[in-house]
Amino acid sequence: MSALSVVKLGLSPWFGFAAGAVGAAIASLVISWPTFRLKGPYVAIVTLAFAEVLRIICSNWVSLTRGQLGLSVPTLFEGSSRLPYYYLIFLIFAVVMVILVKMMRSSFGLAAIAIRESQEAGESLGINIIKYKRIGFVITSLMAGIAGAFYAHYIGILTPDMMGTGTIFSILVMGLFGGIGTLIGPVLGAFVLTLLAEMLRDFAHYRFLIYSLIIIMAVLFLPGGLAGGLDKIKGTFSKSVQFNQS
Repeated sequence: MSALSVVKLGLSPWFGFAAGAVGAAIASLVISWPTFRLKGPYVAIVTLAFAEVLRIICSNWVSLTRGQLGLSVPTLFEGSSRLPYYYLIFLIFAVVMVILVKMMRSSFGLAAIAIRESQEAGESLGINIIKYKRIGFVITSLMAGIAGAFYAHYIGILTPDMMGTGTIFSILVMGLFGGIGTLIGPVLGAFVLTLLAEMLRDFAHYRFLIYSLIIIMAVLFLPGGLAGGLDKIKGTFSKSVQFNQS
């Protein structure tokens, strides 16, 4: 949305930035109406299907997106230095984390935790399940739209393959590896897996095998992800300190 609004409508990249975020939020609101009537894995299946349909549309709508040739996107900053982008994405990351922490400490966060633990129990307490799910879906899509707009202007060219299921699964793996149900878990997962992928570049074709084995071992031996493992270490350390003091 950000790239199209800038290229096709001639908007400033910064206005396109906002358009991408709002567009993602509106799209998620539309998707949420039929999706949230489903339960369990069907919600994930429908979400993945929508992403794949969108990728196919972008691949075939050549007059709008140029298809596999890619869409050239103007940059946010002049010059070849990438340093301003690092500062900008760090600022975005900090603001998003502050917002998420505030949300999870509010009544919305308590309702979200109740829904995560048991939808039936939450509904019995008077929580409007669909309402809170939809709010969470829209807010997280808005944040994803901001990240997507940043990436578009950072990378400079977009192709439909960037919207494939591979990207979605990479994001899901980062959350699973870091620890689902925590704020710090997905952050740890993203940083560690990105660094790991870069460190394994010298292993050529074997790097994907090593990368996959590390993820599998982490999932098997750290069911709570990296965040869960850190909590266990912290708990063990606290118990040993209390034992020594006694």
